[in-house]
Amino acid sequence: MMQAVSTEAAPGPKRCKDAIDKGLQLFSAGEYRAAIDYFNLALELPGSGAYRMAGSPREYSCPSDGEENACLYNMGCAWAKLGQKESALTCLEAVLDNGFEEYSTMAADPDLQALGPELQALIARYNGPVAKVSRTFAGLWGGKKEVVSDPNRKSWLYW
Repeated sequence: MMQAVSTEAAPGPKRCKDAIDKGLQLFSAGEYRAAIDYFNLALELPGSGAYRMAGSPREYSCPSDGEENACLYNMGCAWAKLGQKESALTCLEAVLDNGFEEYSTMAADPDLQALGPELQALIARYNGPVAKVSRTFAGLWGGKKEVVSDPNRKSWLYW
């Protein structure tokens, strides 16, 4: 007796976390381009964050800042592995704009070493003396600047 073979593809991830996990799995397997696709998908799926449209009482599920940072950071690593410096640096700059402050982690990440001095220059813009003085004075006038989830500030939402 012959069995029918299903030609339907397995259903894709429905939540941001699932897409991130699949992207990390593909990244570990050296399938960097496929991992990037999953990280991009994760930015579009419901996550553990929430936002409300102006004038609407409804809340919508969206990726949290941490989930966005995970997607963008890992996407930057994947682009670096593919030798696409400009794309990698764009993703990493978006992570830093979104409030990521683990500068030493980023600087020491072996997946990002191919970015060389460009990565160090990017980190210096956010963690260099001028940036530190700016944060210090911002602290004098109202405390640490709070990162606000504002879809209008997130360039990666328009990719």
